[in-house]
Amino acid sequence: MEEHASRQQVVMSRLKRIRVRMLFLDVVDRVLWGIFAGLGIFWLVLLTERLFYFHIPVLALGAELLGVGMLAGILMALLRFPSLEHVAIIADGNLVMKERLSTALALIRERRGRPSSGEARAESGGVCMEEAVLIDAAERARQAELAMAAPMPVPRALRLLPIPICLFFGTLFFMPQLDLLGSVERADKEKQRVAALTKKIEPMEKAKERLEKLGKARELKEAQKTAEELAKLVEAMETKMPEKKEILEKLTSMKDELEERAKGLQDKKDMARDLAKALSEQGKEGKEGEEDEGEKSELEKQLAEGRFDDAANKLEQLKDKLAKGEMSEEEKAGLQKELEKLADKMGDKQSLQDLAKKLADAQRALGEKDLKSLMDKLGEMAKDLKDLESSLSDAEGLELALDELENLKQAMADTQEGDEGTCPSCGQNMAEGKGKPCPGKGSGEG
Repeated sequence: MEEHASRQQVVMSRLKRIRVRMLFLDVVDRVLWGIFAGLGIFWLVLLTERLFYFHIPVLALGAELLGVGMLAGILMALLRFPSLEHVAIIADGNLVMKERLSTALALIRERRGRPSSGEARAESGGVCMEEAVLIDAAERARQAELAMAAPMPVPRALRLLPIPICLFFGTLFFMPQLDLLGSVERADKEKQRVAALTKKIEPMEKAKERLEKLGKARELKEAQKTAEELAKLVEAMETKMPEKKEILEKLTSMKDELEERAKGLQDKKDMARDLAKALSEQGKEGKEGEEDEGEKSELEKQLAEGRFDDAANKLEQLKDKLAKGEMSEEEKAGLQKELEKLADKMGDKQSLQDLAKKLADAQRALGEKDLKSLMDKLGEMAKDLKDLESSLSDAEGLELALDELENLKQAMADTQEGDEGTCPSCGQNMAEGKGKPCPGKGSGEG
């Protein structure tokens, strides 16, 4: 009985070792096929990159493909784990054992299902046919070499591996870079678009920041509104780049709005200019005989120098002094003379008529000792002078804002070297007009 079990163990152990070797050989073969497939796909990827100029990380992708191919080969081999019956049939064929191992395996499996029969045979001492087969199979299995039972042939995949390797290196070193889909051209256009966008947005962002500071510093709503419109234009440009002509048209529209506002302040600028000129001219005449420049009152100097806020404060101080009854008769006489002199110096300038009339009315009220009317006129003149100072500040701020927009329009109109440029007024290419701007703003006629 022990000898019988020992023979069975020899046969089963040998078959299992043969199965391990066969599994190893199958894994090697599958891994080689996986490497072959990975190299083939690797070559196709490289070929695609060379034909269409796709930006593909070829080396990294190749390493991943080889790893995936090897892993797939191992998994496929393990899924095809061979049975002992299959191993016995293959080993019988390779060892020319005429089905001894497969027959012995069948007998072992059969006897395990009916042990009592086996014991009866063993006890009888007779050597039946089944025992003879098992004895012969165990002896031959003990003498058989694993390399003979499961020989290692040259894998077919190993013979085919040079094909994708040669294709890969041939494509890598000898195939020129092509661009059948125009990827390079599209990439160049995108770079040019980004460069153009950056070139246009940078000066616009700077102009927007300066206009914001100008609007806050001078409390100029027009400058703040223009800065907001520039911010919206920048946002639109980042989404979709408009044509240069469209950008220039929008900037021109913003500039026109500021110019309209500036025109509304032109009468204030004229008034300040005429007032300074009138007082300056009278001062020069005074030097020749009528009055000495040193005899100018503080109020007159402030008006002549354009310090209208100071002049307004001076008038308010005089008004307060009258209201409190702190002004002497001598001071009132001096004030009457000063108001009369200022009214006379206004002359017939149209822009100064309103101020001249209020000065004359104040001088007359003082002469008539109508202090209420005098103080009302002084208050009105103080308010007018403060409004004039504010309007002049707005006008100066608008001029700065207009300069910003003009510089920005010129920056938008600038083109690359070799281009004739774009007219900053209409946005048309000046190459069509032989490099000359169109008639209108920008050519000295606007």
